[in-house]
Amino acid sequence: PWQETAFGKGYLTLLYDFLVGANPDGSPSTENGVSEKWEVSPDGKTWTFSLRKGIKFHDGTELTAQDAKWSLEMVTRPESVAGFAARLRGTIQEIEVTNPYTLVIRTKEPSIFLPQDLSLASGHEGAILPRAYYEKVGADGFAAKAMGSGPYTWAKGQAGILIQLEAMDRHWAEGIPKFKTVTYRVIPEESTRIAMLQT
Repeated sequence: PWQETAFGKGYLTLLYDFLVGANPDGSPSTENGVSEKWEVSPDGKTWTFSLRKGIKFHDGTELTAQDAKWSLEMVTRPESVAGFAARLRGTIQEIEVTNPYTLVIRTKEPSIFLPQDLSLASGHEGAILPRAYYEKVGADGFAAKAMGSGPYTWAKGQAGILIQLEAMDRHWAEGIPKFKTVTYRVIPEESTRIAMLQT
């Protein structure tokens, strides 16, 4: 059942940083997300996220509020099939960048769960992708070699077979990753999966 949920794509939390970090209990955190703080207006409809300076994508370019805005617009497009896309489309009215490190999200109604919805605790809609790289390589190129700013980089992948990630030397929030390589294998047949675990 775990594989049938959004969390079946757990490798995304290793590849990307999320707009909002999360504590082990699932509550939003200012320690391990792209946003070092956020504020909500008195009417509960305008959220201002202050982004951490100096976060780099795996190609060395800096992560900015423009990347965050573009990533949220991608996930809320009408054709998006992301798990919480419909919920976010129903919530977000407008996204604005006021400077390279400030993202303002205006909602249609007060939304106390917005930071939670954009954190790694809820799903993957809060993952920040590199706009310039995506636009350079296109959707197919990005699917073949994804890039983010998380503690692991894309090493190789074969659709329906495996995804292999390699640790960065050092990550701004996680420090030195514990494992040098992480491999996700797709094993459709249950008895084969069990046999591999036992072996």
